[in-house]
Amino acid sequence: MSGLPASAELIQQYEAMHAYARSMYAEATPLESAIEALRHTAQTYGMDYPELFARARSDFFGDHTTRDP
Repeated sequence: MSGLPASAELIQQYEAMHAYARSMYAEATPLESAIEALRHTAQTYGMDYPELFARARSDFFGDHTTRDP
């Protein structure tokens, strides 16, 4: 399945180019660019986007799913 289901189907390659192009906007702050890139990447990733967000959360904030004994 390509992209996320919506009223208009998203083409993964098109969304991937948005993620790449967004990183080059001179007017955007680094945080704005990162958030927009993550959004476009999620649309590119498709229906398994929760896996993408879990991995990003783990990579940036550490693994918070473990419990102390």
